[in-house]
Amino acid sequence: MRKILFLGMMMFNGLLSADHHKIQMMLTVPRTVSTAFERSMMARGDHKIFHEPYDTSYFYHKEHHEILKRQPSQELIDAKNYSEVKALIYRHAEERPVYFKDMIWCIENEVLSDDALFADLDVIVTILIRDPTRAIESFYEELTMMGIQNEPDVFRYDALVKFAEKYHQVRGEWPVIVEAEDLCSNPEVTMQAFCRQVGIKYMPEALSWEEGMPEEWKPLFNWHTAAAGSRNFHVLKRDGEQPSFSEISVSYVPKLKAICQKQMPFYEALRKMK
Repeated sequence: MRKILFLGMMMFNGLLSADHHKIQMMLTVPRTVSTAFERSMMARGDHKIFHEPYDTSYFYHKEHHEILKRQPSQELIDAKNYSEVKALIYRHAEERPVYFKDMIWCIENEVLSDDALFADLDVIVTILIRDPTRAIESFYEELTMMGIQNEPDVFRYDALVKFAEKYHQVRGEWPVIVEAEDLCSNPEVTMQAFCRQVGIKYMPEALSWEEGMPEEWKPLFNWHTAAAGSRNFHVLKRDGEQPSFSEISVSYVPKLKAICQKQMPFYEALRKMK
């Protein structure tokens, strides 16, 4: 009853509109194979694709040039905040279905307070997760190679749990949960299940694609070289092994161990929502 009343109030207030195609929204943390997942969605050819529009806008307008290596598209330059990026996504959704993936850390406060988003049943949310020890090790290996210091707090499985709990409270169901390990070890079955849950046609031909760096990735190209060189999903490096942290600057190791310890319970909570 609370859910029905909430959705009814949103429609009465004009905050809930069905005047757009479906928006497939994927929330995640870094190094979860999300860019390869996006490449598979590109291979479908039936969605407008946005590549991390919120954190790209964030990095550009906060002048994080050590991360954002090239200028993003003009429409993302013009979108200066959460509301303007969201409006951009919705404008494109007036013309065709949209898929985008982004990192929860840079929009946590804004998205958790966006009641219209939670109430819009044409926004289908998927959360992509990976064992934090593996994701964090991979991320800090990249930071070590790039020499980046003072990175933001990006591994926010706790924020993903907060989002999922509010989503469940409003809609009466959990977001779709996809595990990177399943995606890479059994992509056909995993993508079939994903397509069924989000209400799109399964296209087996989208399990493979041509190598290359799509234009959408170029502002963050240094993070996507492996995905650009891929042609399909494959078993992840060192998955199933204990993390060694051997390729990570020793100055990072205590910090990332603490992050793993803090975030592991939230990761396990997300797994139970499947």
